[in-house]
Amino acid sequence: MFFITEKGVASETMHDIHGHIVQEGQAYLRGYYLQKEPRETRKHVFYKKGTQIAYVHPDSVFCPNVAFDAEEMHMEKIIYVSLCQFMLN
Repeated sequence: MFFITEKGVASETMHDIHGHIVQEGQAYLRGYYLQKEPRETRKHVFYKKGTQIAYVHPDSVFCPNVAFDAEEMHMEKIIYVSLCQFMLN
């Protein structure tokens, strides 16, 4: 999982501590990897944001096909689905 803070096209070659390289002129996403926390409930899985900036190519982020209905919908899912739709367009 990845928490996106910025998107853009690289004006110069960029790299991060994870070994990712984005060449000048390539599209990129800037953000943080999410780490799953040990606590979990029947309805929620908890994640915490990592501390190291990462640069990834947009095509490396994908949207899993998760089924849910209107009664289950809450803000986190709305944001996630909107982001996935935006990234796929």
